Amino acid sequence: MLNKIVSITLLFILWLPSSLVAESKCSFSPKEGNIHCAASVSVAFDLKGTLWAVWIQSGTLYVSHSLDQGESFQPPVNVNRNTEDISLNPENRPSIAFGPQGEVYVVWNSKLEKRFSGNVKFSQSSDGIKFSAPIIINDDRREIGHGFARMQVDKQGRIYIFWLDAREKVNAKKQDLPYNGTTLYYAISNDGGLTFPNKKLNDSSCECCRIASTLTREGNPVIAWRKLFTGGYRDHAAIRFNNDSVFTKPFRLEDQWSVDACPHHGPTLAVDDEDNQHIVWFTGAKQKVGLHYSKVDSELLVQSQLKKIGGVRASHPSIITNKNTIMIAWKEFDGHNTLLKLITSSDKGKSWNIPITASKTSGASDHPYLIQYNGKALLSWHRKNEGYTIQNVGIINDSTIGVFKLGSFKEIVNNSLGKKVLFSLWSIDCPPCRDELKLLSNYQQKHPQASLVLVSTDDIQLKTEVENILSQYDLSGIELLQFSGSSIERLRYEIDPNWSGVLPRSYFITDGVTSPGRNGTLTEELLDTFL
Repeated sequence: MLNKIVSITLLFILWLPSSLVAESKCSFSPKEGNIHCAASVSVAFDLKGTLWAVWIQSGTLYVSHSLDQGESFQPPVNVNRNTEDISLNPENRPSIAFGPQGEVYVVWNSKLEKRFSGNVKFSQSSDGIKFSAPIIINDDRREIGHGFARMQVDKQGRIYIFWLDAREKVNAKKQDLPYNGTTLYYAISNDGGLTFPNKKLNDSSCECCRIASTLTREGNPVIAWRKLFTGGYRDHAAIRFNNDSVFTKPFRLEDQWSVDACPHHGPTLAVDDEDNQHIVWFTGAKQKVGLHYSKVDSELLVQSQLKKIGGVRASHPSIITNKNTIMIAWKEFDGHNTLLKLITSSDKGKSWNIPITASKTSGASDHPYLIQYNGKALLSWHRKNEGYTIQNVGIINDSTIGVFKLGSFKEIVNNSLGKKVLFSLWSIDCPPCRDELKLLSNYQQKHPQASLVLVSTDDIQLKTEVENILSQYDLSGIELLQFSGSSIERLRYEIDPNWSGVLPRSYFITDGVTSPGRNGTLTEELLDTFL
């Protein structure tokens, strides 16, 4: 019986080579569009796996892309042409998304002279190099608040933009009518970004907190935001679109946080492969101060798996999901440094590992930003002292551990006809085996065509421990098996009567012929010679 596991390898390797570390402290002229001098860096992968970044610097909105997942970036492109007063609030950061033909769309908030006023602006490019003249999305052009925009593009290429809009409050005030907070507005472009008809989505939203958005499996937008409820409670709500104009009623994540102030803490949102929503948010409610995670079912009817994330100073989270895996990143000040923390779950939020520190800084920093592509999780973070970095913090694999029983070795040998196979054995209580696991992981990534079989000699009752160790390595493409169904001695004897149990142990199998067993850790040179 095959047991499905999710492998998460926490690497925590900064992409910046040592030669660039000194330059990461914004040593270039601001006119050069240096990402290390940026404010509010947002990143996303396009459909081809190219990493794109958008950021603000000295009144200019820049876009650049990376062909090596952040190890280097191409020369940046000026999007807005003329410098302007762009919001530097990380809650009100620019957004980047992509059309089905590779179009690059960018949305940002341009501030106006009057306090708390601004416009939502949009620009697009067919190649990421030449951008169109910016247009204003909000059709209300009064000098009032329009901002905190987020953007999604569905499978049909429709562009959804959501933002906070003060027009309803201003209109109510003119009529001496009460109105709490601001209004959640949206616009959908069905013509590739040429027009954006404005529509009201929901009344009474918090004025200073970001909106979170993502897409379901079918490509329908889901959004979460902080809403003002009766009684002055600033709790969070979620809505899912069913089509262009039909959406669910707001689902409330109830904290009953009553405060007449600006939290400056918006939520983060991700949707899993069953369309369940996974949301993380901040609350200041009594007995609950800090970040909280919860799952909401696909119909936005039932909330479950509530969990507190981090300590009382935990803030500004980011979340991603992949199959059964959830990752959450957040900032947390320890009295001396701002720590970038990370926690993961391999069972859709039912249980969690121990949080670890991915990075830290003693200076100012942006909010963290988690993204993923093709099973790899990346964590984007801009720090004033250290500049911009993007870390590979997880490799998520949909792997299987099969059963190795009497007859399995003969089957592997018979299946090797016409090819070369490495057959390697290891155990959880064998320290040198960990070096071999790392070696095989790295080798398989360099040579995905290689045929590798990795067998744990531990009893099947130790499956959880085996899974925990394997989850620390990227073993995609390697056949994973574990002893089961007979005594360990009988299985060892069937593989090799002369094998005493020394580990790690390897056999090279060529066209149905098995080499003598080899004790000890393999080397890359030996693998190259054989495979």
